[in-house]
Amino acid sequence: MDHDDKEVAKRVLGFKQVPFYVVLDKEGDIVQMGSKKHIDFDNIPGVIKDEPAESDTAANNSNGAFEILDLDF
Repeated sequence: MDHDDKEVAKRVLGFKQVPFYVVLDKEGDIVQMGSKKHIDFDNIPGVIKDEPAESDTAANNSNGAFEILDLDF
């Protein structure tokens, strides 16, 4: 984006810092927007998460618990 486009986006979407996320549904409507702390990355429409294979879980965790990772998108 050039400077003028950034200024328009800041005015229309109301953000003052980056990164700033905008999540759209399949119709192009905004369903979530904000900084990382405002986005529910586990509840994004249409996103299907892979479930780890049972053998992967057993190999990585002897107690069968999943490891929680903080991913920066």
